[in-house]
Amino acid sequence: MLNATYAHASLYRGWMVFALFLSTLCWTSLARAVNDDWSDVGSGELFFLANDASSPNYLPAVTLSTSYDANVAGLIATTEMTQTFRNDSQQWREAVYVFPLPEDAAVFSMDMQVGDRLIVGKIEEKQKAEKVYQQAKAEGKRAAVVHQQRPNLFTHKVANIGPGEMITLTLRYQQNIRYRAGAFSLALPLTVTPRYIPGSSAAPAWSEEDKNRLRNELRSHESTLINDSGWAPATDQVADAPEITPPTIAAEDLATPSHQARIRVHLNPGLPLESIESATHRIQWVQQTNGYEVSLESNKDILMDRDFTLTWRVRQGAEPEAALFKEVVGDDVYAQLLLMPPQFSDEGLSLPRELIWVIDTSGSMEGVSIQQAREALLQALDTLTPRDRFNVIEFNSSARKLFPQATPAQERALHQARRFVRGLKADGGTEIAEALDRALSDAAPEGYVRQVVFLTDGSVGNEMALFKQIDQQLGDSRLFTVGIGPSPNRFFMRKAAQFGRGTYRHISDTSEVSDKIAELSDALRQPALRDVRLDTPVTPNAEVYPLAIPDLYRGEPVQLLFKVEDGAGMSELPASIQGFGVGLLQDEQPLWSRSLDLQQAAPSQGVARAWARHKIDHWLDRKSMGETEESVRDTVLPLALDFALMSPYTSFVAVEETPARPRDSELESDAVPNLLPQGMSPNMARMPRTATASPLMIHVGVFCMTVAGLLGWRDIRELRNRKYRFGRRV
Repeated sequence: MLNATYAHASLYRGWMVFALFLSTLCWTSLARAVNDDWSDVGSGELFFLANDASSPNYLPAVTLSTSYDANVAGLIATTEMTQTFRNDSQQWREAVYVFPLPEDAAVFSMDMQVGDRLIVGKIEEKQKAEKVYQQAKAEGKRAAVVHQQRPNLFTHKVANIGPGEMITLTLRYQQNIRYRAGAFSLALPLTVTPRYIPGSSAAPAWSEEDKNRLRNELRSHESTLINDSGWAPATDQVADAPEITPPTIAAEDLATPSHQARIRVHLNPGLPLESIESATHRIQWVQQTNGYEVSLESNKDILMDRDFTLTWRVRQGAEPEAALFKEVVGDDVYAQLLLMPPQFSDEGLSLPRELIWVIDTSGSMEGVSIQQAREALLQALDTLTPRDRFNVIEFNSSARKLFPQATPAQERALHQARRFVRGLKADGGTEIAEALDRALSDAAPEGYVRQVVFLTDGSVGNEMALFKQIDQQLGDSRLFTVGIGPSPNRFFMRKAAQFGRGTYRHISDTSEVSDKIAELSDALRQPALRDVRLDTPVTPNAEVYPLAIPDLYRGEPVQLLFKVEDGAGMSELPASIQGFGVGLLQDEQPLWSRSLDLQQAAPSQGVARAWARHKIDHWLDRKSMGETEESVRDTVLPLALDFALMSPYTSFVAVEETPARPRDSELESDAVPNLLPQGMSPNMARMPRTATASPLMIHVGVFCMTVAGLLGWRDIRELRNRKYRFGRRV
């Protein structure tokens, strides 16, 4: 009887456990389905199901279209970016959009247009701008504010967009044109690769010390919690994570045209051109009397799912040896210089190399990016010579070396390395700190030059901590970065190379791999030009950036910006660029020198702003190296206000004076997503933390599994008790 009763009870409990297990699968599957389907959904009612029930797509409540109108003159590109937000819902809405700009963008103007009314934005201290915006939002006035999260990441907020209404925002910014090996280039970032956020999430278990550190970090970002719709919570390493992790959506999941861009570039190079090309998009161009007009093929709009790049190459024999531009503001003169130094043969000037190749295999590299990275590394291995030593480090959530130590580039080791690289797959987090530690912890063997090359998309949120780590651990190594993928974090890539005293390159398409790796390998083999200085009698009165000219590798120009106060007579003074070191050679007398004819400097608008932007960068770099927040802020804030530039401490705000939203109408806040970069797995799409009930469903699933486990444990315990109670097996 006992056996039968217990058997029935056990059978009942077994079915109960099985049912709970099935429910767990259902709950977690539903959570995953919701996460998969809505991983691109913003908070509130940003997306609606399409009318066609068979369609898996969603209609955005707020749609976005963007146009870029760039004008290139001298060494500066000035771009007018126009974003139009259209409210297709029946509710009043606030749109919050986190968007990318070039990493050296100097944003100097913002306008808001509502119908035929134009409201000119004002530059204000960041917290004041946010306060003005919030008050206007509460009063039902149409308003817009733009904040800087990172030098290449900004947030637009637009309040009180009425049903069926459009509001247009126009930002104007300038950036420097890049020049290397006879080619000029321009990049327009169009979307954001989801950033990896390291560290522990904020929790009650944090110590007071941790909480104070978080508060200080927030203050250092001038945070006013301007955007809490990001998919990542704040952590002890990335205090502003909610503000830099916008939701993303795959282009194919949109049921209506949105996130479309139109691009036009006017080139006035002042030099005959050999070619105008884009590795990322189909373009067309026509030559005009004052330059070249470049547009997208057939003037079509494009999806904002990858960055736009443009390259124009100077006709052979017409490459510039020097270019000097100036802008006079009051009594002050601002100058911008580009100069190609002489090239030296590597004969007797270079040492054998120890090359450490570091490849990112994190989840954000899945798809096209990991293919490009593998192909690039395989080609790089082919450039090694028997006198070189090498190693390969791959990293995601952790880092591992192929060999315990760098090994001679013999065929057996190279064969092993190629097999290792071909087997790499993308998955996991982006723990760059551990990879840096493994790559920079070893010193170069005596008689070797140590070069570390990172292949990554740079999609991390703790950039400042990584820059500090590079500065502290670099030693005699040199760090080079190769940006991989359709939308890499160029801010991290360029700054990491700057702190690493190396250079940065970007591979935007697989077709570029061969040329870019060959170009990099050639630069790494040649002796670097060191200790380059600007020599002029007005130097004591001149403020020059960068303060120290970096090492120059083959094809790299000298680029300087300087200001001379009360410099009306500076054009009459002699000046020169001098180099005191080449490869292994170093001398107290210059090994080479180039004279500068300042009288020939061409006038150019924007040079003063470019100088101010570089000075701001310099002080933000100092903060990464330990300069106090107060000291940096006290220097940057007045400078940014004087030049009307966006910065971590200044923002633009525009407010329409007349209230528009009725008092009895509620305002819904929506996070406008970025498109998932082309070629990335849909699994990388991200949702805001408030978007769906999937976290709750997952918790319910965990609860069900826990209950099922407890019931099973109770059965086992009861069985054991009965066994010992009756002294026999039951």
